[in-house]
Amino acid sequence: MTTIDWSIVVGLNALVFGFGAVWSIKTKSDVDWFLGGRNLPFWLVGMSMFATSVDGGEYVSINGVTYRDGMSMLVGPIFGVGVGGIIAAFLVVPTMYRAGFFTNAEYLESRFGISVRVISVLVQIQYRTAVLAMIAVSLHLMLTEVAQLEALPAWIVIAVLALATTLYAAWGGLKTVAATDFLLGMIMLTATLTLWLAISDKRSDFPLAIKISELFPRHAQHGDKFSVIRSCHHTAAAVHDTGHQMMQTGRLFTGGINTPHTGCVAGFLQGRRTDLPAHVVLPESMGSTGGNLPHGQDAGFLGKAHDPFVLMADPSKKNFRVPDLLPPKSIGEARLDRRRRLRQIVDSTVKDFEASENAKLLDSSFQAAFRIITSEKARAAFDLSQEPKSVREKYGMTRFGQCCLLSRRLIEAGVRFVTVNTFLT
Repeated sequence: MTTIDWSIVVGLNALVFGFGAVWSIKTKSDVDWFLGGRNLPFWLVGMSMFATSVDGGEYVSINGVTYRDGMSMLVGPIFGVGVGGIIAAFLVVPTMYRAGFFTNAEYLESRFGISVRVISVLVQIQYRTAVLAMIAVSLHLMLTEVAQLEALPAWIVIAVLALATTLYAAWGGLKTVAATDFLLGMIMLTATLTLWLAISDKRSDFPLAIKISELFPRHAQHGDKFSVIRSCHHTAAAVHDTGHQMMQTGRLFTGGINTPHTGCVAGFLQGRRTDLPAHVVLPESMGSTGGNLPHGQDAGFLGKAHDPFVLMADPSKKNFRVPDLLPPKSIGEARLDRRRRLRQIVDSTVKDFEASENAKLLDSSFQAAFRIITSEKARAAFDLSQEPKSVREKYGMTRFGQCCLLSRRLIEAGVRFVTVNTFLT
Protein backbone atom coordinates (compact mmCIF):
# COMPACT_ATOMS: atom_id res chain seq x y z
CA MET A 1 0.00 0.00 0.00
CA THR A 2 1.18 3.49 -0.82
CA THR A 3 1.15 6.56 1.39
CA ILE A 4 -2.04 7.73 -0.33
CA ASP A 5 -3.71 4.38 0.41
CA TRP A 6 -2.81 4.58 4.10
CA SER A 7 -3.96 8.21 4.25
CA ILE A 8 -7.38 7.22 2.87
CA VAL A 9 -7.73 4.32 5.34
CA VAL A 10 -6.71 6.40 8.36
CA GLY A 11 -8.81 9.38 7.23
CA LEU A 12 -11.98 7.34 6.73
CA ASN A 13 -11.60 5.62 10.11
CA ALA A 14 -10.95 8.95 11.83
CA LEU A 15 -14.09 10.34 10.20
CA VAL A 16 -16.14 7.35 11.39
CA PHE A 17 -14.83 7.57 14.97
CA GLY A 18 -15.30 11.33 15.08
CA PHE A 19 -18.86 11.15 13.75
CA GLY A 20 -19.76 8.50 16.33
CA ALA A 21 -18.11 10.47 19.11
CA VAL A 22 -20.29 13.51 18.40
CA TRP A 23 -23.43 11.39 18.69
CA SER A 24 -22.18 9.70 21.86
CA ILE A 25 -22.16 13.05 23.69
CA LYS A 26 -25.97 12.79 23.84
CA THR A 27 -25.79 9.53 25.81
CA LYS A 28 -26.96 10.43 29.34
CA SER A 29 -28.87 7.42 30.67
CA ASP A 30 -29.37 3.67 30.39
CA VAL A 31 -32.19 4.25 27.92
CA ASP A 32 -29.84 6.34 25.80
CA TRP A 33 -27.10 3.68 25.95
CA PHE A 34 -29.28 0.64 25.25
CA LEU A 35 -32.03 2.15 23.08
CA GLY A 36 -30.54 5.35 21.74
CA GLY A 37 -33.05 7.35 23.79
CA ARG A 38 -35.76 5.83 21.58
CA ASN A 39 -35.59 8.95 19.43
CA LEU A 40 -33.03 8.16 16.71
CA PRO A 41 -34.07 9.58 13.30
CA PHE A 42 -35.44 7.11 10.75
CA TRP A 43 -32.63 7.69 8.24
CA LEU A 44 -30.04 6.81 10.88
CA VAL A 45 -31.87 3.62 11.90
CA GLY A 46 -32.47 2.60 8.28
CA MET A 47 -28.85 3.02 7.25
CA SER A 48 -27.73 1.21 10.41
CA MET A 49 -29.93 -1.75 9.46
CA PHE A 50 -28.48 -1.71 5.94
CA ALA A 51 -24.86 -1.55 7.12
CA THR A 52 -25.47 -4.31 9.67
CA SER A 53 -27.04 -6.63 7.10
CA VAL A 54 -24.64 -5.93 4.23
CA ASP A 55 -20.92 -5.52 4.84
CA GLY A 56 -17.97 -5.23 2.51
CA GLY A 57 -17.33 -8.98 2.52
CA GLU A 58 -20.86 -9.74 1.39
CA TYR A 59 -20.46 -7.23 -1.43
CA VAL A 60 -17.78 -9.56 -2.78
CA SER A 61 -19.12 -12.98 -1.77
CA ILE A 62 -22.72 -12.47 -2.95
CA ASN A 63 -21.57 -11.14 -6.32
CA GLY A 64 -19.14 -14.04 -6.71
CA VAL A 65 -21.72 -16.69 -5.84
CA THR A 66 -24.25 -15.05 -8.18
CA TYR A 67 -21.73 -15.07 -11.04
CA ARG A 68 -20.99 -18.75 -10.39
CA ASP A 69 -24.49 -20.13 -9.68
CA GLY A 70 -26.86 -17.68 -11.36
CA MET A 71 -29.20 -14.80 -10.50
CA SER A 72 -31.25 -17.01 -8.16
CA MET A 73 -28.53 -16.45 -5.54
CA LEU A 74 -29.69 -12.83 -5.25
CA VAL A 75 -33.21 -13.77 -4.19
CA GLY A 76 -32.24 -14.49 -0.57
CA PRO A 77 -30.24 -11.30 0.04
CA ILE A 78 -32.80 -9.10 -1.74
CA PHE A 79 -35.77 -10.44 0.18
CA GLY A 80 -33.83 -10.92 3.39
CA VAL A 81 -32.40 -7.41 3.51
CA GLY A 82 -35.10 -5.53 1.64
CA VAL A 83 -38.45 -7.12 2.43
CA GLY A 84 -37.26 -8.58 5.74
CA GLY A 85 -35.96 -5.22 6.91
CA ILE A 86 -39.23 -3.48 6.11
CA ILE A 87 -41.28 -6.14 7.93
CA ALA A 88 -39.00 -5.96 10.97
CA ALA A 89 -39.01 -2.15 11.08
CA PHE A 90 -42.76 -1.60 10.68
CA LEU A 91 -44.31 -4.74 12.18
CA VAL A 92 -42.06 -6.87 14.39
CA VAL A 93 -40.01 -4.28 16.28
CA PRO A 94 -42.92 -1.86 17.07
CA THR A 95 -45.04 -4.76 18.33
CA MET A 96 -42.23 -5.96 20.60
CA TYR A 97 -41.63 -2.43 21.91
CA ARG A 98 -45.28 -1.91 22.74
CA ALA A 99 -45.24 -5.20 24.64
CA GLY A 100 -42.26 -4.01 26.68
CA PHE A 101 -39.61 -6.22 25.04
CA PHE A 102 -36.43 -4.74 23.64
CA THR A 103 -34.49 -7.92 22.86
CA ASN A 104 -35.31 -11.40 21.59
CA ALA A 105 -33.97 -12.87 24.83
CA GLU A 106 -36.50 -10.93 26.90
CA TYR A 107 -39.35 -12.19 24.77
CA LEU A 108 -38.14 -15.80 24.96
CA GLU A 109 -37.91 -15.56 28.75
CA SER A 110 -41.50 -14.35 29.04
CA ARG A 111 -42.70 -17.29 26.95
CA PHE A 112 -40.47 -20.17 28.05
CA GLY A 113 -38.60 -19.16 31.20
CA ILE A 114 -35.14 -18.00 32.23
CA SER A 115 -33.39 -21.15 30.98
CA VAL A 116 -34.40 -20.45 27.38
CA ARG A 117 -33.16 -16.87 27.72
CA VAL A 118 -29.78 -18.14 28.91
CA ILE A 119 -29.57 -20.54 25.96
CA SER A 120 -30.48 -17.70 23.60
CA VAL A 121 -27.73 -15.51 25.04
CA LEU A 122 -25.17 -18.32 24.79
CA VAL A 123 -26.12 -18.93 21.14
CA GLN A 124 -25.69 -15.23 20.42
CA ILE A 125 -22.30 -15.21 22.14
CA GLN A 126 -21.20 -18.21 20.07
CA TYR A 127 -22.44 -16.62 16.85
CA ARG A 128 -20.85 -13.25 17.56
CA THR A 129 -17.57 -14.92 18.50
CA ALA A 130 -17.54 -16.76 15.16
CA VAL A 131 -18.27 -13.50 13.33
CA LEU A 132 -15.45 -11.74 15.19
CA ALA A 133 -13.09 -14.59 14.29
CA MET A 134 -13.99 -14.27 10.60
CA ILE A 135 -13.46 -10.51 10.76
CA ALA A 136 -10.08 -11.02 12.45
CA VAL A 137 -8.91 -13.56 9.86
CA SER A 138 -10.12 -11.33 7.00
CA LEU A 139 -8.27 -8.35 8.46
CA HIS A 140 -5.13 -10.46 8.90
CA LEU A 141 -5.25 -11.55 5.25
CA MET A 142 -5.74 -7.96 4.13
CA LEU A 143 -2.88 -6.66 6.27
CA THR A 144 -0.44 -9.39 5.22
CA GLU A 145 -1.35 -9.64 1.54
CA VAL A 146 -2.36 -6.07 0.68
CA ALA A 147 -0.47 -3.98 3.24
CA GLN A 148 2.49 -6.42 3.19
CA LEU A 149 2.81 -6.57 6.99
CA GLU A 150 4.45 -9.49 8.77
CA ALA A 151 2.16 -11.94 10.60
CA LEU A 152 2.92 -10.74 14.16
CA PRO A 153 2.61 -6.98 13.48
CA ALA A 154 -0.68 -7.70 11.67
CA TRP A 155 -2.11 -9.47 14.74
CA ILE A 156 -0.95 -6.56 16.94
CA VAL A 157 -2.78 -4.09 14.69
CA ILE A 158 -5.93 -6.25 14.88
CA ALA A 159 -5.71 -6.40 18.69
CA VAL A 160 -5.36 -2.61 18.92
CA LEU A 161 -8.32 -2.12 16.58
CA ALA A 162 -10.44 -4.56 18.62
CA LEU A 163 -9.64 -2.74 21.85
CA ALA A 164 -10.33 0.67 20.32
CA THR A 165 -13.63 -0.53 18.86
CA THR A 166 -14.74 -2.03 22.19
CA LEU A 167 -13.98 1.17 24.10
CA TYR A 168 -15.58 3.22 21.35
CA ALA A 169 -18.85 1.23 21.42
CA ALA A 170 -18.93 1.15 25.23
CA TRP A 171 -18.48 4.91 25.35
CA GLY A 172 -21.63 5.94 23.52
CA GLY A 173 -23.77 2.82 23.31
CA LEU A 174 -26.40 2.39 20.61
CA LYS A 175 -26.16 5.98 19.39
CA THR A 176 -22.46 5.54 18.64
CA VAL A 177 -23.02 2.20 16.90
CA ALA A 178 -25.93 3.54 14.80
CA ALA A 179 -23.97 6.65 13.80
CA THR A 180 -20.98 4.52 12.83
CA ASP A 181 -23.20 2.18 10.79
CA PHE A 182 -24.68 5.16 8.97
CA LEU A 183 -21.29 6.46 7.90
CA LEU A 184 -20.01 3.01 6.97
CA GLY A 185 -23.14 2.45 4.87
CA MET A 186 -22.55 5.71 3.03
CA ILE A 187 -18.91 4.73 2.41
CA MET A 188 -19.98 1.34 0.99
CA LEU A 189 -22.55 2.92 -1.32
CA THR A 190 -20.06 5.55 -2.49
CA ALA A 191 -17.39 2.92 -3.07
CA THR A 192 -19.86 0.81 -5.07
CA LEU A 193 -20.70 3.74 -7.33
CA THR A 194 -17.01 4.61 -7.73
CA LEU A 195 -16.07 1.04 -8.64
CA TRP A 196 -18.94 0.78 -11.12
CA LEU A 197 -17.86 3.98 -12.86
CA ALA A 198 -14.24 2.79 -12.95
CA ILE A 199 -15.18 -0.62 -14.38
CA SER A 200 -17.72 0.70 -16.88
CA ASP A 201 -14.98 2.86 -18.41
CA LYS A 202 -12.94 -0.26 -19.28
CA ARG A 203 -14.85 -1.33 -22.34
CA SER A 204 -14.39 -1.40 -26.08
CA ASP A 205 -15.14 1.67 -28.21
CA PHE A 206 -16.38 -0.65 -30.94
CA PRO A 207 -19.81 0.55 -32.24
CA LEU A 208 -21.58 -2.68 -31.20
CA ALA A 209 -20.64 -1.98 -27.56
CA ILE A 210 -19.00 -5.32 -26.82
CA LYS A 211 -18.51 -5.38 -23.07
CA ILE A 212 -15.20 -6.85 -21.94
CA SER A 213 -14.16 -7.68 -18.39
CA GLU A 214 -12.38 -4.98 -16.42
CA LEU A 215 -9.48 -7.43 -16.16
CA PHE A 216 -8.66 -6.83 -19.84
CA PRO A 217 -8.62 -3.03 -20.35
CA ARG A 218 -5.95 -3.21 -23.06
CA HIS A 219 -7.83 -5.98 -24.83
CA ALA A 220 -10.94 -3.80 -24.85
CA GLN A 221 -9.05 -0.99 -26.57
CA HIS A 222 -8.53 -3.27 -29.58
CA GLY A 223 -12.16 -4.26 -29.95
CA ASP A 224 -12.19 -2.95 -33.52
CA LYS A 225 -9.52 -5.46 -34.55
CA PHE A 226 -11.21 -8.76 -33.68
CA SER A 227 -14.60 -10.42 -34.02
CA VAL A 228 -16.72 -12.14 -31.40
CA ILE A 229 -18.31 -15.30 -32.83
CA ARG A 230 -21.68 -15.51 -31.10
CA SER A 231 -23.14 -18.32 -33.23
CA CYS A 232 -20.70 -21.01 -32.09
CA HIS A 233 -22.65 -23.54 -30.04
CA HIS A 234 -23.65 -27.19 -30.03
CA THR A 235 -26.43 -29.38 -28.70
CA ALA A 236 -24.34 -32.46 -27.91
CA ALA A 237 -23.26 -33.69 -24.48
CA ALA A 238 -22.16 -30.89 -22.16
CA VAL A 239 -18.56 -32.09 -21.81
CA HIS A 240 -15.25 -30.45 -22.70
CA ASP A 241 -14.51 -32.97 -25.43
CA THR A 242 -17.48 -32.06 -27.64
CA GLY A 243 -16.65 -28.39 -27.26
CA HIS A 244 -13.10 -29.08 -28.38
CA GLN A 245 -14.36 -30.94 -31.43
CA MET A 246 -16.53 -27.97 -32.43
CA MET A 247 -13.82 -25.37 -31.77
CA GLN A 248 -11.02 -27.22 -33.57
CA THR A 249 -12.80 -28.94 -36.46
CA GLY A 250 -16.13 -27.12 -36.82
CA ARG A 251 -18.09 -30.35 -36.49
CA LEU A 252 -19.14 -32.93 -33.92
CA PHE A 253 -17.77 -36.42 -34.53
CA THR A 254 -20.47 -38.91 -35.54
CA GLY A 255 -20.46 -42.43 -36.93
CA GLY A 256 -16.86 -43.04 -35.92
CA ILE A 257 -15.58 -40.40 -38.37
CA ASN A 258 -13.04 -37.94 -36.94
CA THR A 259 -13.12 -34.59 -38.72
CA PRO A 260 -9.66 -33.03 -39.26
CA HIS A 261 -8.39 -30.03 -37.34
CA THR A 262 -8.60 -26.70 -39.20
CA GLY A 263 -4.81 -26.43 -39.31
CA CYS A 264 -4.52 -29.91 -40.78
CA VAL A 265 -7.02 -28.96 -43.48
CA ALA A 266 -4.89 -25.90 -44.30
CA GLY A 267 -1.83 -28.11 -44.61
CA PHE A 268 -3.70 -30.63 -46.76
CA LEU A 269 -5.00 -27.98 -49.18
CA GLN A 270 -2.01 -25.64 -49.28
CA GLY A 271 0.93 -27.80 -48.24
CA ARG A 272 4.02 -26.56 -46.43
CA ARG A 273 5.70 -23.28 -47.39
CA THR A 274 9.17 -24.12 -46.10
CA ASP A 275 10.97 -26.98 -44.36
CA LEU A 276 8.77 -26.28 -41.34
CA PRO A 277 5.49 -28.19 -40.92
CA ALA A 278 2.27 -26.62 -42.14
CA HIS A 279 0.59 -26.97 -38.73
CA VAL A 280 2.25 -26.81 -35.30
CA VAL A 281 0.65 -27.40 -31.86
CA LEU A 282 2.10 -25.60 -28.81
CA PRO A 283 3.08 -26.52 -26.14
CA GLU A 284 1.59 -30.03 -26.31
CA SER A 285 -1.57 -31.92 -27.20
CA MET A 286 -4.45 -31.87 -24.78
CA GLY A 287 -4.75 -34.84 -22.46
CA SER A 288 -7.88 -36.31 -20.94
CA THR A 289 -10.56 -33.73 -20.19
CA GLY A 290 -13.09 -36.02 -18.55
CA GLY A 291 -15.20 -37.29 -21.43
CA ASN A 292 -12.82 -39.89 -22.93
CA LEU A 293 -13.66 -38.62 -26.43
CA PRO A 294 -11.31 -37.38 -29.20
CA HIS A 295 -10.64 -33.64 -29.15
CA GLY A 296 -10.12 -33.05 -32.87
CA GLN A 297 -6.42 -32.28 -32.55
CA ASP A 298 -5.20 -34.35 -35.49
CA ALA A 299 -5.81 -34.82 -39.20
CA GLY A 300 -8.64 -37.31 -38.67
CA PHE A 301 -9.77 -38.92 -41.91
CA LEU A 302 -7.09 -37.03 -43.89
CA GLY A 303 -4.50 -39.44 -42.55
CA LYS A 304 -1.46 -39.35 -40.30
CA ALA A 305 0.66 -37.68 -42.96
CA HIS A 306 -1.20 -34.43 -42.28
CA ASP A 307 -1.06 -34.56 -38.46
CA PRO A 308 0.42 -31.45 -36.79
CA PHE A 309 3.92 -31.20 -35.42
CA VAL A 310 3.51 -31.17 -31.60
CA LEU A 311 6.20 -29.30 -29.65
CA MET A 312 5.95 -31.30 -26.38
CA ALA A 313 8.02 -28.73 -24.46
CA ASP A 314 7.53 -25.57 -22.40
CA PRO A 315 9.17 -22.58 -24.16
CA SER A 316 9.18 -20.56 -20.91
CA LYS A 317 11.76 -22.89 -19.33
CA LYS A 318 15.37 -21.71 -19.21
CA ASN A 319 16.65 -24.95 -20.76
CA PHE A 320 13.97 -25.00 -23.47
CA ARG A 321 14.77 -27.11 -26.51
CA VAL A 322 12.52 -28.92 -28.95
CA PRO A 323 12.46 -32.69 -28.37
CA ASP A 324 13.08 -34.71 -31.54
CA LEU A 325 13.91 -31.54 -33.48
CA LEU A 326 17.68 -31.40 -33.07
CA PRO A 327 19.93 -34.44 -33.32
CA PRO A 328 21.94 -35.42 -30.22
CA LYS A 329 25.16 -33.46 -29.76
CA SER A 330 27.12 -36.69 -30.22
CA ILE A 331 25.91 -36.94 -33.84
CA GLY A 332 27.47 -34.42 -36.23
CA GLU A 333 26.03 -33.31 -39.55
CA ALA A 334 28.30 -35.60 -41.58
CA ARG A 335 27.35 -38.59 -39.45
CA LEU A 336 23.68 -37.67 -39.73
CA ASP A 337 23.96 -37.49 -43.52
CA ARG A 338 25.63 -40.93 -43.60
CA ARG A 339 22.67 -42.34 -41.65
CA ARG A 340 20.26 -40.85 -44.19
CA ARG A 341 22.17 -42.39 -47.14
CA LEU A 342 22.34 -45.75 -45.32
CA ARG A 343 18.57 -45.68 -44.93
CA GLN A 344 18.19 -44.98 -48.65
CA ILE A 345 20.32 -48.06 -49.45
CA VAL A 346 18.18 -50.24 -47.16
CA ASP A 347 14.96 -48.87 -48.62
CA SER A 348 16.10 -49.60 -52.17
CA THR A 349 16.31 -53.33 -51.37
CA VAL A 350 12.73 -53.74 -50.14
CA LYS A 351 10.65 -52.93 -53.23
CA ASP A 352 7.59 -54.90 -52.14
CA PHE A 353 7.37 -53.14 -48.81
CA GLU A 354 7.73 -49.72 -50.41
CA ALA A 355 4.60 -50.34 -52.47
CA SER A 356 2.41 -50.43 -49.35
CA GLU A 357 0.58 -47.38 -47.96
CA ASN A 358 2.31 -47.73 -44.58
CA ALA A 359 5.71 -47.56 -46.24
CA LYS A 360 4.76 -44.45 -48.19
CA LEU A 361 3.54 -42.81 -45.00
CA LEU A 362 6.71 -43.81 -43.18
CA ASP A 363 8.89 -42.39 -45.93
CA SER A 364 6.90 -39.14 -46.04
CA SER A 365 7.20 -38.73 -42.27
CA PHE A 366 10.93 -39.44 -42.37
CA GLN A 367 11.57 -36.90 -45.10
CA ALA A 368 9.59 -34.24 -43.22
CA ALA A 369 11.46 -34.95 -39.99
CA PHE A 370 14.82 -34.93 -41.75
CA ARG A 371 14.06 -31.57 -43.39
CA ILE A 372 13.33 -30.03 -39.99
CA ILE A 373 16.47 -31.47 -38.38
CA THR A 374 18.82 -30.32 -41.15
CA SER A 375 17.25 -26.91 -41.86
CA GLU A 376 18.98 -23.94 -40.24
CA LYS A 377 15.92 -21.74 -40.83
CA ALA A 378 13.64 -24.29 -39.18
CA ARG A 379 15.85 -24.50 -36.11
CA ALA A 380 16.15 -20.71 -35.95
CA ALA A 381 12.36 -20.32 -35.93
CA PHE A 382 12.20 -22.28 -32.65
CA ASP A 383 15.09 -20.37 -31.08
CA LEU A 384 13.51 -17.86 -28.70
CA SER A 385 16.94 -16.67 -27.53
CA GLN A 386 17.08 -14.61 -30.73
CA GLU A 387 14.29 -12.39 -29.37
CA PRO A 388 15.28 -9.38 -27.22
CA LYS A 389 14.67 -9.86 -23.52
CA SER A 390 12.28 -6.88 -23.49
CA VAL A 391 10.13 -8.52 -26.17
CA ARG A 392 10.00 -11.84 -24.32
CA GLU A 393 9.00 -10.09 -21.10
CA LYS A 394 6.30 -8.14 -22.93
CA TYR A 395 4.71 -11.42 -24.02
CA GLY A 396 5.04 -12.68 -20.44
CA MET A 397 7.58 -15.20 -19.15
CA THR A 398 4.88 -17.83 -18.77
CA ARG A 399 4.12 -20.95 -20.75
CA PHE A 400 1.21 -19.25 -22.54
CA GLY A 401 3.08 -15.99 -23.16
CA GLN A 402 6.15 -17.68 -24.64
CA CYS A 403 3.97 -20.00 -26.73
CA CYS A 404 2.31 -16.92 -28.24
CA LEU A 405 5.72 -15.43 -29.00
CA LEU A 406 6.90 -18.71 -30.53
CA SER A 407 3.72 -18.96 -32.62
CA ARG A 408 4.45 -15.50 -34.05
CA ARG A 409 7.98 -16.57 -34.99
CA LEU A 410 6.70 -19.76 -36.60
CA ILE A 411 4.10 -17.92 -38.70
CA GLU A 412 6.77 -15.47 -39.83
CA ALA A 413 9.01 -18.42 -40.75
CA GLY A 414 6.36 -20.00 -42.97
CA VAL A 415 4.14 -22.19 -40.76
CA ARG A 416 0.56 -21.86 -42.01
CA PHE A 417 -1.32 -22.58 -38.79
CA VAL A 418 -0.33 -22.63 -35.09
CA THR A 419 -2.53 -23.90 -32.26
CA VAL A 420 -1.70 -22.72 -28.71
CA ASN A 421 -3.27 -24.93 -26.06
CA THR A 422 -3.79 -23.45 -22.60
CA PHE A 423 -6.24 -26.13 -21.44
CA LEU A 424 -4.05 -29.25 -21.34
CA THR A 425 -6.00 -31.64 -19.11
